[in-house]
Amino acid sequence: MVSIQSAYKQTISSSLASEALGPPMTTDRWLARFKRQWQLEPLPGNDLLAALSHCNQRAISLNVNRIKGHWVPRRYHPADGTLSLCRPDGRANEPFYDQFVTRSCQRLPVNLLSPRIPIKALEQVHSSCLRRPAGFIAHLSRCGSTWVSGSMAELDRSAVISESPALTEFLLDAQLSEGERQQLLPRLADFHVPGGSATSRPVVKWNAWDLCHWHTVQAAFPDTPVLLIIRHPLEILASHRRQTGRHMSGDPTLASLGPTFRPDHSRNLWELRLRVLRLLMEHMIDICGNENTEVIDYSQISPVTMRDFARHFGFRASKQEMARVHERSAYCAKHPERKFIPDSSMKREGFSSREIEDVERELMPLYCRLMSQTSH
Repeated sequence: MVSIQSAYKQTISSSLASEALGPPMTTDRWLARFKRQWQLEPLPGNDLLAALSHCNQRAISLNVNRIKGHWVPRRYHPADGTLSLCRPDGRANEPFYDQFVTRSCQRLPVNLLSPRIPIKALEQVHSSCLRRPAGFIAHLSRCGSTWVSGSMAELDRSAVISESPALTEFLLDAQLSEGERQQLLPRLADFHVPGGSATSRPVVKWNAWDLCHWHTVQAAFPDTPVLLIIRHPLEILASHRRQTGRHMSGDPTLASLGPTFRPDHSRNLWELRLRVLRLLMEHMIDICGNENTEVIDYSQISPVTMRDFARHFGFRASKQEMARVHERSAYCAKHPERKFIPDSSMKREGFSSREIEDVERELMPLYCRLMSQTSH
């Protein structure tokens, strides 16, 4: 007879052949099949589902090279330095990586298993086996970056990783040394790419606040082409007024990024957002002079310029791929079920004269400096 821990581990490791997980079926049928297959030892309360859930919460030792591409990151847990995995369901074509994870985790029976591995287990992957990223997308938030990343996802050889929670929580983990971050980050990014195509190259769209860790990103990926996306500050702030982003809300989990992100009860939310956007723009100014870096304003993004972005990342887009890009651009990047409606002029309305003066004083000089670096 086999212990549940041993059966669990062997199922994860052998899942590249898919027989271990089997075809889609009900939970009860799969659990019965799993019991028969492994001839399991008796379980407390005979509750296999609870036992599997318990296994999902504990880090296990696996051959990372063997499971790479067949399991992808679901979430990083800084409390214990572990990485939860899920079985990918094809390509990540959704606007955001966590939506891809949600879709992948809806399938039975694979959603019953979500193994954890220590993040440092990724050290098993030799640097010579890592895919070199095609490019990075960095942005000030609400700048059209999801439009660009979605268009890049239509390219056959791309593997878009759009604002992965695992990547951003990894960068925020204060328990890791700078050396560990730089060593593990390329392996973690590569681990996001589902198997099936050895020629796919990652395109990573970072979260806006990841700009605060750009020294780490740049040190880990010194030669990767970067696209910096900016937008008129009033339009960015209007978008956050309508739906506040994590970094514009005073979220205490971002306090490690510095005093700018720490809630200050003597300041209101408007002042916090001005400070945060100013800091992100300052970080972007520091980056924009680097080699292989291009700056683009939201007003310059179109289905036509997407070909230039693809070329910047080393892709030669075919007519068929560009046709898909044009078709996707007709819909809202974050909500693909909706038609795209331009809203820039509308977003600049509704601000008080004092707020406009604040933006003119605090942000417009930085925005003008960034605009001077645009190439379109």
